[in-house]
Amino acid sequence: MNQMPPRPQQHPLRMTQQFFYPEAQNNIPPELCFAGCYFLYAENPNINELHILIRTIRYHGGEIDVYNVRNLSEKATHVICEYATHVPQILEQKNKRVCTISWINDVIEKKRMEPPFKVCHLPSLAIRNPSVSEKIISITGFTEEEASSLKLMIQLIGAKFSPYLSKHTNILITKR
Repeated sequence: MNQMPPRPQQHPLRMTQQFFYPEAQNNIPPELCFAGCYFLYAENPNINELHILIRTIRYHGGEIDVYNVRNLSEKATHVICEYATHVPQILEQKNKRVCTISWINDVIEKKRMEPPFKVCHLPSLAIRNPSVSEKIISITGFTEEEASSLKLMIQLIGAKFSPYLSKHTNILITKR
C-alpha cells in the first residue's frame, strides 16, 4: 500500500498592514474619516488656504500641523506635499504616507479612507518649468472630474489653465 507522507503543518499567513484605516472598524462614523490621522503640511502655506485645510481636517477627526521637514514628528501618519521635493526626507522615516490636498478632498467626498487612487493624489515629480509658465492650456471632451484633475496637473507644472479655447491658447488637450 502506498502511503502518502504526512502533510506539513500549514501556518496561517500573517499579513501586517502598514497603514491603519480606522473606518475599517464599522463603529466610526463616515464624517470622521480622518480619525487617528496626524497630518503634517510640508508646503509653503498660503495662510487663508491653510486655515481652511486645518479646519477641514479637524472637522473630519484628524489633526494637522505645519512643520519643518528636518523635524518630522514621530506621531505623523501623513505628509501633505504637492511637489516631490520633500519626499526623500519623508521616506527616511517609517510609516509615513505622502499625499496631496486632492487626495484629502477625495477622501472627504467618499467619506472613507482609501489609499491614493489617482495620479493627482501623489506629489508631482514635475518641477515648475519657466518655459511653460507663460503657456495657456485648454481642454475639451473631459468629464467634470477629469477636467478638475487635468486643471490641477496643468497648474502644478506652472502653466495657466483656461476653461475655454481662445486665440491666446497655446496647447489644446482633447479626450478624443
